[in-house]
Amino acid sequence: MADTLYQTVAGALADRAAIADGPGALALVLAGQHGRYAARLRVDDDRRLLVLHVASPVRVDKPLRRYPVAELILRTGFALPVGGIDLDFDSGELRYRVGVDLGDDGALGEARVGRLLDGAVAVLDWIHPALAAVALEVEDPYFAAKELGVEQPDE
Repeated sequence: MADTLYQTVAGALADRAAIADGPGALALVLAGQHGRYAARLRVDDDRRLLVLHVASPVRVDKPLRRYPVAELILRTGFALPVGGIDLDFDSGELRYRVGVDLGDDGALGEARVGRLLDGAVAVLDWIHPALAAVALEVEDPYFAAKELGVEQPDE
């Protein structure tokens, strides 16, 4: 009998010390340039879908700073090849979210799961300095996005 999608993913993450985190979910920690990122990978066997959430170490504690951070997220959103950055306006939590639809015949192995995780780390490493600068009132969202290399309309 073939492994379920969850079993395949869990096996692919064995070297990354993933632990079960509720039905159909795995939790793990990913190392990046700016620290360690808490990640949760949800596996939907029936729909053959993987959804990865990776928490940013930046938390926007000041409620009024959440608006400029949201502006930065919107300004940089087009530069992301896949996925998106989410901001919880109630808590100030930031996270990167990306999903993979494997369809009926989508192959999944350790390499593909690894690319998903490594890609999420790369996105958070890229945007982390800008998120921190805007959250801490060091930088304006417009200029923070420009410093990331995201083209901005002239003022």
